[in-house]
Amino acid sequence: MKNVRCSPHTFRHTFAKFYILNGGDAFSLMQIMGHSTLDMTKKYVRLFSTDVVNKHKQYSPINNL
Repeated sequence: MKNVRCSPHTFRHTFAKFYILNGGDAFSLMQIMGHSTLDMTKKYVRLFSTDVVNKHKQYSPINNL
């Protein structure tokens, strides 16, 4: 069985990623997490390239013209 890492820090990373994937924006996430800069928030949100492609397809302004 694979050793799974679980800690409060892991939960923060998971929350941040799923917040963005479910339509939340980086600016409100920054405030929720108590960060003073987007650079710190960016460290918490590690999206896979497929996540980015799917978000682009979902929210691209071109699709809503």
